Amino acid sequence: MLKAGSAINAEDTGERLAVHIAMRNGHFQTAAFLNERWLEQYGSAKTYERRSRKVLDGAQSVTEAKLMSGDVLTLHVNQVQLKASMHGVTCLGLAFAALLGDRSVVAWGAGGDCSAVQGQLKNVQQIQDSNQAFAAIRSDGSVVTWGSSDYGGDSSAVQDQLRDVQQIQASKHAFAAILGDGSVVTWGSAGVGGHSSAVHEQLRDVQHIQASEGAFAAILGDGSVVTWGNATFGGDSSAVQEQLKNVQQIQASGGAFAAILGDGSVVTWGKADYGGDSSLVQDQLRDVQQIQASSRAFAAILSDGSLVTWGEAGDTKNSDWDESFAEQLAQQMQMGLSEKDFLATANETFTELGFFSAKETVDKKRTVGALLAVFWIVASQYDQFVRGQAEGVRLSKSSWDHLQDWTRNTVCLTKSHSMVSAMLVYVAIMNVGKIKPFRAAFAPEEDEPAEALARILHRSPMLVPSFAKLEPEQQHVILSALKADFNFGQFLQAENLPASLFTVRQILAEGGAASGDILGFFLFRIFAAMSGILGPKSLEGSIFMTETNYKNFEVGLDTLQHLMEDGAVRVYDRFLVARAKGQGLHFQIDGPEHLSRKASLEVDVDESVASLARCAQSALEARTGRLLNSCGEVLDGASSIKRARLQNGDVLTLQVKQVALAATKRRRLCSAFAAILGDGSVITWSDADDGGDHSVVREQLKNVQQVQASSFAFAAILGDGSVVTWGHVYYGGDSSAVRQQLRDVQRIQASNGAFAAILGDGSVVTWGNAADGGDSSAVQDQLRDVQQIQASVRAFAAILVDGSVVTWGDALWGGDSSSVHEQLRDVQQIQASERAFAAILGDGSVVTWGSAVYGGDSGTAQDQLRDVQQMQASLHSFAAILGDGSVVTWGNAQNGGDSSAVQAQLRNVKQIQASVGAFAAILVDGSVVTWGNSDSGGDSRAVQDQLRDVQQIQASKWAFAAILDDGSVVTWGDAEDGGDSSAVQEQLKNVQHIQASGRAFAAILGDGSVMSWGHADFGGDSSAVQGQLRDVQQIQAAYGAFAAILRDGSVVTWGDADYCGKNSAAQDQNPLPIPAHNEGCQRDQRALVRLACMMRAFDSKAGAEVAAAWRRLAEPRRNRLVDFLNADGIKITPGFLLYNAPAFLDSAKQNPGQFPLEMTFEVLVGCLQLDRVRPDSDENVASSEIFLPFTAMEMEMSHDFSSMHKLLGTPGQKGDVMGNLIISPWQLQNDKSKLDDLENDAGQLFMELTPQTGLKENLYLKQLQQQFPELGFFRHTDEQTKALLRQTLARLLAVYWTATDQPEAFTRGQDIERKLSDNSWSKIRELTQNSLESGEVFNAVWTVMAVMDVARLPKFRQQLAPDCSTPTQVLNHVLSNSPKVLPSFVRMPQEAQALARDCLVSEFVFAEFIWAEIPPASVTAVKRMLSDSRAGLTSKTKYLGVFLYCVFVEMPGHPLQIEIRDPEQGQALSKAFEAMEEESKYALSRFLAADGIHQKPAFAFQNARNFLQKAIENREVGPLAAMLVLRKVCEGVKEKFQHQGRAVLTVRLSRLAQFAEEFKGRLSEALSTMAALGDGQALRAFLNALHDIFHSAPGASDSFDRDPVRWLDRDLAEFRCFDAEK
Repeated sequence: MLKAGSAINAEDTGERLAVHIAMRNGHFQTAAFLNERWLEQYGSAKTYERRSRKVLDGAQSVTEAKLMSGDVLTLHVNQVQLKASMHGVTCLGLAFAALLGDRSVVAWGAGGDCSAVQGQLKNVQQIQDSNQAFAAIRSDGSVVTWGSSDYGGDSSAVQDQLRDVQQIQASKHAFAAILGDGSVVTWGSAGVGGHSSAVHEQLRDVQHIQASEGAFAAILGDGSVVTWGNATFGGDSSAVQEQLKNVQQIQASGGAFAAILGDGSVVTWGKADYGGDSSLVQDQLRDVQQIQASSRAFAAILSDGSLVTWGEAGDTKNSDWDESFAEQLAQQMQMGLSEKDFLATANETFTELGFFSAKETVDKKRTVGALLAVFWIVASQYDQFVRGQAEGVRLSKSSWDHLQDWTRNTVCLTKSHSMVSAMLVYVAIMNVGKIKPFRAAFAPEEDEPAEALARILHRSPMLVPSFAKLEPEQQHVILSALKADFNFGQFLQAENLPASLFTVRQILAEGGAASGDILGFFLFRIFAAMSGILGPKSLEGSIFMTETNYKNFEVGLDTLQHLMEDGAVRVYDRFLVARAKGQGLHFQIDGPEHLSRKASLEVDVDESVASLARCAQSALEARTGRLLNSCGEVLDGASSIKRARLQNGDVLTLQVKQVALAATKRRRLCSAFAAILGDGSVITWSDADDGGDHSVVREQLKNVQQVQASSFAFAAILGDGSVVTWGHVYYGGDSSAVRQQLRDVQRIQASNGAFAAILGDGSVVTWGNAADGGDSSAVQDQLRDVQQIQASVRAFAAILVDGSVVTWGDALWGGDSSSVHEQLRDVQQIQASERAFAAILGDGSVVTWGSAVYGGDSGTAQDQLRDVQQMQASLHSFAAILGDGSVVTWGNAQNGGDSSAVQAQLRNVKQIQASVGAFAAILVDGSVVTWGNSDSGGDSRAVQDQLRDVQQIQASKWAFAAILDDGSVVTWGDAEDGGDSSAVQEQLKNVQHIQASGRAFAAILGDGSVMSWGHADFGGDSSAVQGQLRDVQQIQAAYGAFAAILRDGSVVTWGDADYCGKNSAAQDQNPLPIPAHNEGCQRDQRALVRLACMMRAFDSKAGAEVAAAWRRLAEPRRNRLVDFLNADGIKITPGFLLYNAPAFLDSAKQNPGQFPLEMTFEVLVGCLQLDRVRPDSDENVASSEIFLPFTAMEMEMSHDFSSMHKLLGTPGQKGDVMGNLIISPWQLQNDKSKLDDLENDAGQLFMELTPQTGLKENLYLKQLQQQFPELGFFRHTDEQTKALLRQTLARLLAVYWTATDQPEAFTRGQDIERKLSDNSWSKIRELTQNSLESGEVFNAVWTVMAVMDVARLPKFRQQLAPDCSTPTQVLNHVLSNSPKVLPSFVRMPQEAQALARDCLVSEFVFAEFIWAEIPPASVTAVKRMLSDSRAGLTSKTKYLGVFLYCVFVEMPGHPLQIEIRDPEQGQALSKAFEAMEEESKYALSRFLAADGIHQKPAFAFQNARNFLQKAIENREVGPLAAMLVLRKVCEGVKEKFQHQGRAVLTVRLSRLAQFAEEFKGRLSEALSTMAALGDGQALRAFLNALHDIFHSAPGASDSFDRDPVRWLDRDLAEFRCFDAEK
């Protein structure tokens, strides 16, 4: 066995390469660590056994390869070889083939598709190409060809001769191969060298072959020359044949040859203007050493180094493309070049357009569309740009003018022709990286197309000719822009992150002073690409860039334009601000009115930085702010300008940081407020003992990041991670004892009288009242890797990274968890009441500790606490929501710990809110259930009828307030404490948010005003400041007062007049208004706006829908989503790139009944959480890519998310489950009322569907869309789905026409000669009237027509019946297992369902019956259906009539089928039958006459009519060969399966039908001599030809039998059995 670390030699080098060899499932793998020079080679490696020089098979095990310990192997690295079919044609005819290092082949471009022969392309040694075909020589001397057969891509006619091939040469349309014995084999177009029979005997001992575009010339061993092909192109050398002696070398132009003789002279022939006539220079052609050729000329190098040329003047350089052609095109664009000429020139100029094969047509048309967009903009052709846009959505002239101005003055694209030409090249090559074979050949290590293209351009620019021709400066701009490329569409929909922009900014910054130009260049390319994105649909103008799309695009452009100066986070937020305005949402950042303002200031160097900052604030009209130097460092305001080392010309930034408010927790009237100002300083007001006086530490409070409060003190985290505290010493206001430990503080938590700080290394520092948790010394050694801390009133609980918990503080208040220490494993979340804690574990169970009467003992509820999703706590109790939406409670029974009285109502709970002694639960349907102390709001019966569509609940100490969906408010609980809002009820309209103090409420209305109610001393009366409460953005509450921040930055307070109700101290300390901001509010709004962008909300109505769903989301889930959506990937990591989220959210928006928006938000939270906690996740990564791992979601409207959690169990990985979350339209319909409505509507439609009512056809079609939800299943725009929808509507219309007696409508599309007669229509009407005798029967028929083709939808089958192969099987499976996905079916009574099901799942196919493709035994399916039918709906006789009516109506929905009507074709079939040998005729007759009842087996032939029709029409096949094949197939199938005793064998002939239609050329000789050969030999020739054709299919070489009959049996036969006895 090979040992790890063995050494392997690198062949042809003297270097040793370290190779790691490991066993993987019994096979050896090598991973070579190559030096830089080797890595630069884009080749691949092969492993050789050294002693035998034999290539080892990578599929073998080590044992099978007979490798021994100590064996020395050689790693042979081969270079990639490239061939292109470029024989003097434009790029539209280009194809490429690359020979990789492992000797396999990849190909791309027009004619480059080698998939049909991919399995044969192994051990390839050389590739040659004609104009649109390739030929590859394999190591065994065989040849594989592909491409256009007219250009030599089909070598089957000479395949047996192509053995021991040594060399291949190609003309434009043909190939010639030299064999080992010196003979030659040719194929391809006969007239240009593909047929060499005229000189076949002369082609002996051939040494070399050369080719022009239409002829070949071969040098024989004796030095003579043989030519063939088109005489004009040099195929006839008779005029110089006597001179062609002792020929040493031949060179060819496009239409002529030049031969160097042994004496150094030259002989030429062929087209004179291609160099075939060298008479003018013949005397000079002496002692010629070498000849080179261009397309139309030759150049000979003589021994003295001189040069002699002849042929067409000016074509003596070996180049097909002028280096300045792109720049010339750029010049012509501004000089009146027409669009037609531009396209023609672009196709000739940009070679890369020819790289795209038929499989990449979409990308090619998008590229052409983008090139046209550049042309229209540069040439200022507005009318051409908008000509394909509808009038109502057309890009306006003013927007076009703005676009032109941006192009000229911002992008500066038209400032030089070189910039335009570089842009044209950039656009022309931008999609080349998407060509998979090209990427696989030259950048296999890159998955992303843009990255692959960048690597290719850097490493091998000659592979992209248009780029290679550019000047270095132009190349640099393209490479820089390409490196910075990012998905602009994702940016416009907020899928990506500020981190994405940060990367772009870093790359562009590498361009130095030119970074602005590169940014504009980069943005313009994005605009061009977006303008051409609908090119595959139409190139008649930019279909995509309408006024609406341009305005959306413009927002992105305008914000990105400031990327270099404002930074990634600022630009991203500015974009969200702009989008929020259009969505009717509020999102504000740092006073955007002055974000991009600049000012120049003159100050004395001895002045302070603070003075400079005030000047900057005044100049920029900013409220406040702090100065940053060019490195982003905060300047010390107390320092002088000189000491700060500021220089003349320095660029500084005034950072207007957001302001945040905090209030102490003390539960009495007095509390204190603290505000962090924009410059990072702090102001306080209210009771000094409560922390309202910070004067002692004012100078230390600089660059404050966060403030936390206990009951009587504050703690502030500074920018450097240190902490400053003030307030009551006993409650944590003095941290001097631990000041040196408070370094790198990340977060602070507070109890009643103590603080706990988490440091960067995961350790914890505590201070304050020891009894309240201020002393953690007893557990200090355990406090490592702390992730989160929760606090009760007098204790703390910390969750560590391993999921364990450490507690400290007062034991009676939860500070001692020793009794449950062993249970506290894998803790996910902790909640706290006043004196107890409850922890949710990873398995959904709960562990509690602390005071039993406050919920610390959950023993009575422990068995129920499973699958807990979230918890809420009142002062004395806990309530847990389980995964099924039920609730479990424990703790003090009178204060919410006992919910037994309302337990039956607690179903589908999505959120719980708590007052001091009661709970209120919001259910999914928007209703509310309450329990607990009635004085605290536990009894809501007085307002129960009003509690409908509740979106949010807020609680004071003893009351609740609920916001309804319409913006109104309902309150209950203690009337004095806010439970009675009747005094302000009329004003409580359009309420956006409610905040609560201890005993009062304050509501922000839609117009920015405020209404308050409750106890006046606690802020319930705001009348004294009502006039000031305008344009309020956010409210902060203390226990006894409120503080409102207005849009202009000022603060208004009310409540306890002696303390919190006034903020004169704040105004005295900061005479300028405080900038309005609350970080929490901004984070919420940022998340909401980002969601709205992802949901493609462009107006206020759409924004309101998203906001309403946002409010309905349970608060804990919403908070988590806020955290995830605010992670920017720069400062907050990891950020999350939500790929395909817009498609997911938009799909959900289209299906609000089964998948409401808040459920989609739940899915997002689930995906993000799973990605965050998965085992392989890296906490330090900047961003995490999330590909939603769904293609559909099938969930009942139960809000039981367990099934969803299973789907979320394995987060998507890029490349394997990447895809959109498309909400399938086929959802389980459980709403009985909706089904009843559908049934009633069907009955109403039946009443209207009589000839007397006159229901119009257009109204009928409109009602169908509402009546049959299944029609919505055909919502995809692919052609197959469209065709199925048309068929379905055609059937439903046939019901309408026949039921309402409208023969004119039924026949209006028929040819007059073949139009349905009146007599036939009468019979149809008779069938209709006899069959559709009741509304129930009519209903069943309707449903059959509506749902019949649903089973043909691929995704419907894949998701609901993946193991079924036929539509009938799919419907049978769905109706048996999940019928609720078909609402039209399940809404019907059982008898109607039975009738519809029989018609839908019957094995009998009427079309096969009328074309005689099935035997009599197959009709037993109908007989069986009638015997099992339910007579309750209709009699069996009429049951058959209904079935036949459905069969008849089904037919108009089918496209025209093929049948033999032409008498001449019938005669041809008859003659061929008579021409068969008697044995064959008898055998075929016996097979066709078997009925499957008395003679078994019988045969059913699917697509037999098609096969016979195509065979008759194609003379190269003919009816005789077709019938012989049919006979042989029947014989083989019968022999193989007759022992199974089946009555009917079904044989599919679809592939044979396709073959019979497409077959050309190869059997003409065999068929023409069929009479002489006899039908047995003719059949064998036919079958062998069939085998050869399909044998060359991709991957087929290892699976096809050598015996054609066996192959046909296996590949074309499918069997099923009917019980003939029934």
